[in-house]
Amino acid sequence: MSQRLSSSERRAIKESEFTSENSILPLHIGYFILWFGTCEGVITRILAHVLGFAKQAQRLEFVTRGLDAKAKCERVRQAAKLLMPLGPNLNARLLMFQEKMVPLRNRISHNWLGSELINFSGPTIRS
Repeated sequence: MSQRLSSSERRAIKESEFTSENSILPLHIGYFILWFGTCEGVITRILAHVLGFAKQAQRLEFVTRGLDAKAKCERVRQAAKLLMPLGPNLNARLLMFQEKMVPLRNRISHNWLGSELINFSGPTIRS
């Protein structure tokens, strides 16, 4: 059984999150999502460099189409083992990004309340 949030419930959530002392939280979440997208782009460029596709955008797009950030990190590390070893610091940062940041981004992005507050669309609640 699912039900929609009422307009008063949506309004109460918006007021508590956007006008209270917690109002800075959506801004921080937005900065995190922006930072995450930038990091994913950098990881894609590293993968292009390791594979030798830096000047061949169509080949790179074919290889990376549909890959999420976690899969890109895995591919970078696998390709680097074969073609161009990564330094210990970059490898550690890729692991941290893959193990900590990707799950956090997924929890934020796939949270129904987050989409309710950002899109103002009134998702259904499953009970």
